[in-house]
Amino acid sequence: MTDEPMQAALARLYKPPHQFTVAKAIDHIDPHGRKFIAHSPFVVIGTMGGGRARRFAPRRRPRLREGR
Repeated sequence: MTDEPMQAALARLYKPPHQFTVAKAIDHIDPHGRKFIAHSPFVVIGTMGGGRARRFAPRRRPRLREGR
């Protein structure tokens, strides 16, 4: 399925996002997100490039030794 038919099909199923939801979209990791990731034991960062190429990089926090 190409992008346009997919978008049309989704538009029939879902209403457009609220303006506040759209306003929250950012193209970087902000300080709040950085702190959240730092406290997470596991996170997957994903990107999507031209031609629909996708990359996902799982990262696991190394176990800390006792007393550190």
